[in-house]
Amino acid sequence: MSYFQGFVVPVKRGDQAAYRDFAAMVAPGFTEFGATRIVECWGDDVMIGKNTDFRRAVNAADDEEVVFAWVEWPDRATCDAAATKMTPPETPAPFDTRRMIYGGYDLDYQSGTEGPFGYVDGILASVPDDKRAAFADTAHAIGVIFRDHGATRVVDGWGADVPDGKVTDFRRAVQAPAGETVIFGWIEWPDKATRDAGMAALMQDGRMRDNPPPWNGQLAIFGGPRRATMSNMEGTPVWFELTTPDPDESQDFYRHVAGWTIAPSAMAEHGGYRIATAPDGERIAGLMAPPPGAPSPVGWTVYFGVADVDAAAARVKELGGAVHFGPMDIPHVGRFAAVSDPQGIGFNLLTGADPAGSRAFAAAPGAIGHGVWVELATPDPDGAFAFYGALFGWEKAGAMPMGEMGDYAFIGKGADFRPGAVMSSSLSGAPARWNWYVHVPDIDAAIETAKAHQGALIQGPDPIPGGDYSANVSDAHGFQIGLVGPRK
Repeated sequence: MSYFQGFVVPVKRGDQAAYRDFAAMVAPGFTEFGATRIVECWGDDVMIGKNTDFRRAVNAADDEEVVFAWVEWPDRATCDAAATKMTPPETPAPFDTRRMIYGGYDLDYQSGTEGPFGYVDGILASVPDDKRAAFADTAHAIGVIFRDHGATRVVDGWGADVPDGKVTDFRRAVQAPAGETVIFGWIEWPDKATRDAGMAALMQDGRMRDNPPPWNGQLAIFGGPRRATMSNMEGTPVWFELTTPDPDESQDFYRHVAGWTIAPSAMAEHGGYRIATAPDGERIAGLMAPPPGAPSPVGWTVYFGVADVDAAAARVKELGGAVHFGPMDIPHVGRFAAVSDPQGIGFNLLTGADPAGSRAFAAAPGAIGHGVWVELATPDPDGAFAFYGALFGWEKAGAMPMGEMGDYAFIGKGADFRPGAVMSSSLSGAPARWNWYVHVPDIDAAIETAKAHQGALIQGPDPIPGGDYSANVSDAHGFQIGLVGPRK
């Protein structure tokens, strides 16, 4: 990254879920044209200043919270080119766009890793144009101190394309006079507790007094947006997991059929859990043996992303489902729970730690090795729509009649979210479960490869809208997975 865009947005507190869904909807438009990371953070410890602060920066009302966000780009040229190709979203933004402030920044300093984090401190200020070198030196010195006290990453940028707004803008936010440039930066922390302890230690660290910043501290803005959760829309499939009696054999099967690279997690805490990676480098799925004393392997489990796994698990029980395990934390991954719907069909919930979100599911051309469709076979399709609608906001978005097998009813949410479908297990004869489909480059070759590695063809290949074909196969242990791809 050598360039990023910064945003500060006022959002009504009651619209947090709507904002999160909107952000998840527009994010693919950025990544499609080259953005490498998109982060959205909801205000938590947003300090009120004597002269300036984040709330005044966007004229936030009493019932509004401040969102601090940024988009990372390889360089400014990529960002500028993307601006000419992106189209405005069809869904109206759930905030007053006139008061949103944004701008583009050249990276002046960066220290640390771009891994998962749970808390952010953001900063805005203006620096005299002839003090840029001093700003970079100070950023480096202070960045080292923040890292010493628990921060995982420190980033500072120098305003390069900071437009004037009609109502609000970055220059007015920090009362920047002529001859000064706005700077935008942030500090990433593992969690709020680490941040609070680190900030307390910083106040006692003499090195901070030895490195005064080259800006007017009375006009600088500082504050902590709280935990930045994964930026997928609520109910998006975010991970797929195979529990198998023989991980080695399963690894060989899926390496050949799905084209994945599979290796043990680098985290010792994960106990040999294996990560499947698509050809484009994105992590898609996990493979594991059942823990000692656990029931027999269940095959594939689909994880759905939620903003708050504890609240979602409680909601599952309220709606007549069950919570079988958790919620609990997975180190460096997030927090999950194993649940089932009122018909007893299992799935998992996940609040991920990585604010960039999951790209395991990518219903887009060329996403080889990614999940592209999910499918629920259930004895009660209407009950399923009622349950998942209340849990994730899904709705029935049309259906395809299948004669005696009933309707193949499409899952929808908003204008663009179409992750899969629901059908009757009683009428179709399909096992009651969540199934998922992986994108392959050649459907016939994938089927033959599955057969050659002790698998079997269950159904297909059948033509589907868009020109591809779908099929279902079983692996060497009888666990089903769907395939989608072209015929060549």
